[in-house]
Amino acid sequence: MLMTFEEVWESEGVGDFVVGVGKRVVVFSSDPVVEGVLRGEFEGRGDWSVVFVGVGDGFERVSERCFRVGVGDVGDVAACFSAVEELLGGVDCVVYLWGVEDRAHVVDASGLVCVIQGLSRAGVRPERLVVGAEFGDGLERCYAESLIGFSRSLRMPLAGTFVSVVCRERVAGVVGVDASGWAGVLWDELNGGGADAVLYEGVGSRQVCRVRPVGLDEDCGGVLRRGGTYLITGGMGGLGKIFSDWLAAEYGANLVLVGRGELDDRRRARVQELELAGASVVYVSADVGDAAALRAAVEQGKARFGGIDGVIHAAGLESRRSVVDKDVGEFHRVVRPKVAGTLALDEALSGESVDFVCYFSSSSAILGDFGGCDYAVGNRFLMSYAQYREAVGGPGRAVVINWPLWNSEGMGVADADAAAFYLKSSGQRFLEAAEGTALFERLLGQSRGGHLVLVGEPAKVARFVGVDPAEIEVGVCGGADDAAQVSVSEGDGGRVAGPG
Repeated sequence: MLMTFEEVWESEGVGDFVVGVGKRVVVFSSDPVVEGVLRGEFEGRGDWSVVFVGVGDGFERVSERCFRVGVGDVGDVAACFSAVEELLGGVDCVVYLWGVEDRAHVVDASGLVCVIQGLSRAGVRPERLVVGAEFGDGLERCYAESLIGFSRSLRMPLAGTFVSVVCRERVAGVVGVDASGWAGVLWDELNGGGADAVLYEGVGSRQVCRVRPVGLDEDCGGVLRRGGTYLITGGMGGLGKIFSDWLAAEYGANLVLVGRGELDDRRRARVQELELAGASVVYVSADVGDAAALRAAVEQGKARFGGIDGVIHAAGLESRRSVVDKDVGEFHRVVRPKVAGTLALDEALSGESVDFVCYFSSSSAILGDFGGCDYAVGNRFLMSYAQYREAVGGPGRAVVINWPLWNSEGMGVADADAAAFYLKSSGQRFLEAAEGTALFERLLGQSRGGHLVLVGEPAKVARFVGVDPAEIEVGVCGGADDAAQVSVSEGDGGRVAGPG
């Protein structure tokens, strides 16, 4: 059965406190004010020992309980954790605040990746890893919330460690870091917080992420135009191929396909295939993170077809290794199409009149990826950015779809065995192309702009995402009726494809 959900922020207080238990805490902070306030807050309220790690030129011990490490140097971080274990006899909690003190560490997650890899290399497994991030506007919030991709994906790389991301709105009028405010938040989260994603918005407002099943509005089609012009990033592979085939066959669409490679013989053959199916096609070779190149693609589409009616942002790269095994360059290569590509696309569309911009995200943004973290982080950014863009009024309506794994030729899943186990254990199955394209048309016309799509056994899927199975079984998600409205193919034995 095909099911649709949404993820929402809901108010929730912290749980029961466990005060007085000995805790050995490592805080990644370079701010002496933060150090003084947190040390007083924690060590003054129980049997707590706190060590601080700041940004430096290399690994050094500044004082008995203060170290410095080079940003991006995994060896430094591993050596630091080993030294702290020797000093304290172990590490119970790690708190990462570099992203609170410097926005650059939220926009660029290299420092956090290094901390995770340092934990792994040193063999340190704390009970908790709390990642703090602060935001002052809507775009900064997108970057902050993207880090939730880490908490959803680190279950395997950091087995035994509960990871939570705490996003906090910057307090107006406070110069620098609100050290006392963060001290209270961290005390609450370490002692009573049990959520992997927490939002503090406004004064004293604590919210957590929850997945909720939702139904679909009826009679909400008509967004797509017969003979309309649609720009698709990542248009030559994966979901780009599925949707360009469908738009050609069903709508005789004009297609502006953006891809990384030059127009070689294989791509020319693909263009001819689409044109034989009823489309008119312009292919543009462009770096999706280059706003000028994307603007040129828009202009080429307008010159050929007169305008752009809608955009599908489907460009993306798969994550093929665990975050503890990859270098930071590989991490950024996967994130870039989703973050830099999204921002570049928006810049390229400035001043244009389009019906919609649909961001193809992944269920991994909500449920986690297979330990790479980069894929979940990039797709999580798409989720937040679609809401931000809708709020500020960008060109066209912003829609984001968190697709599940697809069964189709195109992008192969890096670890087919892991994917098969994941689907079986969660009650899911692969989404067929005919199901996905039919659902896409309905989702474009919904009043809500964000959608998580899953397909499989309702009761098992419900338990997996943490909702009441009865809500799905009684048709809150549309359920079997939705499944009956799409043509379900038997599959062609092709490779399994992931979204984006």
